[in-house]
Amino acid sequence: MNNILSFTTAHVNTLSELNSIAKKHNCTIRLYVGDSNSIEIEDIIDTFKERYDLSTTAAEELDFNYEIQNPQLHLSSACFELAERTENGTNYHQLSYIEGYVCCELSESCGYDISDELQNWFDNYWEDPDSGFIYKSFSYTKVTGFNGATADVYREGMALKFFGDLVCDYLSEPRIVRVY
Repeated sequence: MNNILSFTTAHVNTLSELNSIAKKHNCTIRLYVGDSNSIEIEDIIDTFKERYDLSTTAAEELDFNYEIQNPQLHLSSACFELAERTENGTNYHQLSYIEGYVCCELSESCGYDISDELQNWFDNYWEDPDSGFIYKSFSYTKVTGFNGATADVYREGMALKFFGDLVCDYLSEPRIVRVY
């Protein structure tokens, strides 16, 4: 999961066309791509809470009853930005597509019985919690600006398409139609 962006000719043409549209409206198109990794147990537990509905109580119980070993959290992100210059400064409109994975090994450290809440969480989110190995991948879309518009990118190759739709709609331009 290291290459979040793979641009084809269609993507490059769309980016060029978006740049031309943006210039017409005194705006700039920007692209940011990045990766981050963490091995901090707190980051792993926070990801469980944010992405997999682990309550604070269950998180504390997980941390108390299990030793979390070999934690890994990897995020790859692509952020497309429309920077709009106005009389009052610059407005930023962004679409970010993030994908990643979280994994670790769990080994019981206390031997206490776990609560129904934590057991239900294991049952709902992990294929085989008895194996002690947890691996989950995820992706999500975050949109800011664009007058509150939203988008739900379902695969990395479509992030630019959805960003283009947001830009064209926001600037009242016809959408760019292309196969990706």
